[in-house]
Amino acid sequence: MLGLHLLDSSLSMISINDYGKQASTMYQRYVISDIFDTFRNIHKLWEFQDYITVFSVYSISRYIIHYPSKQSLSLKPLSYNKYISKGIASIHNRSLLRLWDIHEDELWYKLYQRFILAEGISLRDVCLKMDEKCMRFVCHTFEHFYNLRLTPKKLIKYI
Repeated sequence: MLGLHLLDSSLSMISINDYGKQASTMYQRYVISDIFDTFRNIHKLWEFQDYITVFSVYSISRYIIHYPSKQSLSLKPLSYNKYISKGIASIHNRSLLRLWDIHEDELWYKLYQRFILAEGISLRDVCLKMDEKCMRFVCHTFEHFYNLRLTPKKLIKYI
């Protein structure tokens, strides 16, 4: 996540003339670090962390040091790190759904079909596993992404 944040902030820290030349390499190396990160998480090979750091944080910081912009020569705080907080929220949400033994892809797809596409499908199989707390969580999450008012009562109505 730190590499993604650095990549996002790098435009303000690298001189604009050099950024055009170096951006492609920075993004390529970040993609490589992301592939290593995915591989590490899937296979639980935690010793790959060093490779991820080399291709993301080290690589991007090298360009910031070698091609500084005039603004980056004066110390200034980095912008708010939105990726870490979004990442933590996403991990928490997935953990809750796993705790309730709900298949996330099926749940969101069926809710999308029912409330966005207005197809007359039954939500019985996905909603029967949910308790009241889970229903509130699902409704709140769905409202957030689709700007559609959804309450547990409305959800129960379609079971």
